[in-house]
Amino acid sequence: MLYPYQNPQIITYSNLLNKSYFNLTQKYLLNSSNISKDLYYANFVLVSHGNQKDPIFCYANLAAQSLWGITWDDFVQMPSRLTVMPDSVDERQQLLNRASKIGYVDNYRGIRVTKDGKKFLIDNTILWNVVDENGINHGQAAAIYTWKML
Repeated sequence: MLYPYQNPQIITYSNLLNKSYFNLTQKYLLNSSNISKDLYYANFVLVSHGNQKDPIFCYANLAAQSLWGITWDDFVQMPSRLTVMPDSVDERQQLLNRASKIGYVDNYRGIRVTKDGKKFLIDNTILWNVVDENGINHGQAAAIYTWKML
């Protein structure tokens, strides 16, 4: 059985996450020779969704899986809008739109919800567009450095 970080597609995508973050911020998420494994086990939350009309997660590191209480297999089939309370969907969409226009948003904070309905605050969060070297947008990602259960 392969861990997600061992999947060739996830290895490629992990490199894309790191490079697209660097292209926007001039900093790497991590400086590592095994970025796929190290992002997967990082001590911050890292999630990413595609650019579908109702975006579906395509990446969630172990910290994200633990925080939301969702396995990898379930995470990568879930619409990202399900991570917020229904009354926060518009605010979340405004954030995604702002990041789409300017490339990234940093120092974001907001309320999210676990699989079983527990609320938590995310803070010190950076949301960015995942764009490859050809300018193709693959969606958006978020690195969450601080969180607290409410």
